[in-house]
Amino acid sequence: MRRWEFVEGGSDKFWEAAVDGVVVTVRYGRSGTDGREQSKEFPTAEAAQAHFAKTVAEKERKGYREATAGTAPTPAQPVAATRAAAAPVAPDSPAPQGAPATTTATTDLPDTPGTPDAPLDEDTFVLPDAWRRILVPRRGGVARATTAPTRNAPAKLSALIAEQAEWVEQALASSHSDADLVAAARTHLGGVTDARGAAVVAALVADSPEGYRRAVDGWVVEHGLPFAARAVVELLEVYVTSDSSNSRRFNPRVGTAKHRHRASVAHRPAVDRVRALLAVCDEETHAAVVEALAGCRRNLPRLVAAVYLVPSETAWAEECVRASAGLDTAAWSMLLCSLSSAEPLEELDRLPGLGWDGWSAEVIATVAEGLGGGAAPLLLHALAHDYLYSDRRKQLLAALAELPSDDAFRGLLTHQGDDKAARGALVASVRRYPRRAVRLLSEAAATSADPAARQLAGQLLTAHVAAHRAIALELLPELTPEQAAVVQPLTEVADRVPDVPVASLPELFTSPPWTRPRSTAKPRVLSGLTAPDGPHAPDGPHAPDATGGPQLRWLPGEQDAWAISESWYARWSDGDWQRIADTMRAVAERPGDPRHHSNRHEELGLFAYGDEELGRPLIAGWRGGEHIWDAVGALRRVAARFGTDALEPMLAAAQHNPAAHASLLLPYLDGRVAATMADWL
Repeated sequence: MRRWEFVEGGSDKFWEAAVDGVVVTVRYGRSGTDGREQSKEFPTAEAAQAHFAKTVAEKERKGYREATAGTAPTPAQPVAATRAAAAPVAPDSPAPQGAPATTTATTDLPDTPGTPDAPLDEDTFVLPDAWRRILVPRRGGVARATTAPTRNAPAKLSALIAEQAEWVEQALASSHSDADLVAAARTHLGGVTDARGAAVVAALVADSPEGYRRAVDGWVVEHGLPFAARAVVELLEVYVTSDSSNSRRFNPRVGTAKHRHRASVAHRPAVDRVRALLAVCDEETHAAVVEALAGCRRNLPRLVAAVYLVPSETAWAEECVRASAGLDTAAWSMLLCSLSSAEPLEELDRLPGLGWDGWSAEVIATVAEGLGGGAAPLLLHALAHDYLYSDRRKQLLAALAELPSDDAFRGLLTHQGDDKAARGALVASVRRYPRRAVRLLSEAAATSADPAARQLAGQLLTAHVAAHRAIALELLPELTPEQAAVVQPLTEVADRVPDVPVASLPELFTSPPWTRPRSTAKPRVLSGLTAPDGPHAPDGPHAPDATGGPQLRWLPGEQDAWAISESWYARWSDGDWQRIADTMRAVAERPGDPRHHSNRHEELGLFAYGDEELGRPLIAGWRGGEHIWDAVGALRRVAARFGTDALEPMLAAAQHNPAAHASLLLPYLDGRVAATMADWL
């Protein structure tokens, strides 16, 4: 069989194929493994040969290179041996007492990418330095320094559990908690090591990345990395819910599967910590973890969690993709971050999506490390089908510009009618991959059915060929006649205006202001300002009496405009203002009573639209606006209705989120408002 190899980012895989009459046989997988073998029969030998030739061409376009005789490693030969000359192995990292020994993973990526104008290989993905710092490490991938657990980690975990002992007991005593989870937690707290019980306790006490790190490190030092891996798989099936009132939580309980998506998101820091430790642990420990996780694969979500922890188990990953129907976005995120080849995804009828905020910078970097240019269809699918904030969309476009993929480049071309971010990403890709730009810009300029796309491709190609004439001449024989007809005239230099000598240019062009050091001006300070004592004189028809308290200063027509402001959140109420007011008083008098549960949206509805006599005694003590998204319209209505009585909730909302709510303080004349605004300067 003929053999092709693909080494890109953290990927190192092979693809072999042979034709025997009417049968085409292929074998593929991660280098150093036996891989998977498949055969397909065709009606005729000619059809088999045609399929073979087409598939080979597709593989080579994706970056596969045919191995020369004597250089391809056999399936039994370790892949690390073929990389020894290209990537030196880092020395073993010493492990603290009580923790497993660790080693630093090797990588065959260059430390710094080639310059955009002269890349070493436009088909090889070089992970940007910024991505290296944020991706979730995988074994055999990009080397990342991982701090080992300290010897006192179990003591830190015990202290965390002791701090939250009352909260834990409330959850375990709740009649609404899952009985099996409660039993497992009590078993573990009683001194009998239980992975599921440890997961339940961690879910109750760890409410931050640092808390999850404490839990994982404590498990690793006290029970070993295999136990920690099993525990985080259990953790993904545990979810803690509680009631809340004015940011105070009460009545906790623990549940299972129906909250799996939220559990996966909430507990991801713990899983990431275990994966980072597995990326650098010794081979014996890693093998023990794989064996331990093999017994945790009772269902597909558990298998996805196991694959995420040990992505080197490519057979598990392919099994997940084949059975992926029904996976939620959190599970798909972990699965995509575990793949080392895009080939399993090619068998899907539809590419997966990660939802409106699933493509974080960390996920993009981790997926790109595993798939390289093969990540392009996933990012393009997200651009086309997911609801994205502008910042997230810019992030996806910028990521596509980094990928050495024809699909990525063509995708950027198709988005040029959208906004400036797409244009900037395309220009970045043109600069980074000049040879690809000549091929694909000339293709679009010659064959695109969209006149606007043809015009844009032609404009970009003209400037690009002028800057990279040698590359264009080199590629001319490889272009189609239609493409060559577009590129060849651009390489002519007979009518080109000679470059202007630098010495003849104005200084502003050769040394712009932003390249020269600047002196820092001293800030202007107004001295002698003091807050006035005593009452302020009332001003305007809406000002209160001169009592010395906060006052209002409305611009002409401003209060009337605020009084009719609208907000769709404020109408989330049944209009029973008396019930809402009674509930607010009951919650204030008996905080933590599970019989009374506040609803901030209904409360905002009372203040914005309800009975003013019911709302005025309650408004000063209300603290809800800072926790409600897109509530500025309703809060302006509240300020217009209740005036100075509403200063406290307006001040709390503005201090919590100045970008959204600072304008609510503009009508108020008060020393605290002035101090708050001064702090923002």
